[in-house]
Formats: sequence, C-alpha cells, structure tokens
Amino acid sequence: MGEEIALNLSAFQNKLSTTSFACFRLLFDNARERIAQDGPLQSYELPLPLLLELDGADDIEVVAQHIRDILECMVEMKKGEYLYFFPIFSSISIEKGVVRYTIPADIERAMPTVSFS
Repeated sequence: MGEEIALNLSAFQNKLSTTSFACFRLLFDNARERIAQDGPLQSYELPLPLLLELDGADDIEVVAQHIRDILECMVEMKKGEYLYFFPIFSSISIEKGVVRYTIPADIERAMPTVSFS
C-alpha cells in the first residue's frame, strides 16, 4: 500500500479532440470529486445530458464516439519500478440516460494527485 503510484494522462490531452477531451475531463473530474467526498466507489455515474451539452447535440452516438475515443487512449501508470499501460475505465455504459463507469483501484488511489496543465 505504501508503494508510490504516478499517473501520466498525457495521451488523453495529446490524442483526443477538444470535445472528446472535455468528455474525458467531465468523467474524470466527476469520479475524482466523488472519491474526495465518499472515498472510492463501486461505480460512478454522470447524467447523459451533461455530456450531450459538450457538442450542443442531442445525439447519444456523439457521446458514444467520445467514449470510444477515450478507450483508445491508455493510462501510463508508474507503480514502483514498473510502468503499466491500460484503459482508464474498467467498464463504461450508457443506460437510461446515465453514463455508468468503473475505474481500476490503482487509478482511483492516484487520481487525487493528477493535475492537468
């Protein structure tokens, strides 16, 4: 547990379109805020209309494409002497107007230390 974990999310800033990155930031910041308030949760939720506002559209396919783009980027995580690469979400779905997602425990623990420049 005392092992230092560092996240590098530069792939998200460098590879995603402006709107896909904005979608990523909403999901990431929502989880980070919930972790700060309640500790790590089984899953996180965000109302779909918040993500739809990014494009000024009411097409769920736009949000789905942003999520696909996000899943193509890998988190770079240095844990001790090792470097790992994997998707930011363990699972993500759009159900009944809500985006539900889970995040690997190691990422949850390191999220409070992440800053975007």
